[in-house]
Amino acid sequence: MKPARVPASDLVLHEVGMMRLKRCPFCNGKGEFKRVVDGYGHGEHDVYYGSAVRCVDCGVQTKSHYDGDRSNEIMKAGVAWNSRVEKSTTKSKKKKTG
Repeated sequence: MKPARVPASDLVLHEVGMMRLKRCPFCNGKGEFKRVVDGYGHGEHDVYYGSAVRCVDCGVQTKSHYDGDRSNEIMKAGVAWNSRVEKSTTKSKKKKTG
């Protein structure tokens, strides 16, 4: 059995390699990896940048992930973007009481 082919348009190339990002859960737009300011230190130039995934259409994004390891940050951002509750195809039936 062959693995399912992922459309090339759904693959995002970054420093870690290829990762498939799901479509935006709000507008069905494409997600992309971004470097975002994650915090500030005490010095004049102490700015910490983390990684996040942002929708190119509506702008919604994951929280910033910063731990000093760029590839790990990207992986965490991608996992956060792809982790969501899927809609159930079955309706739950309420039990009648009475």
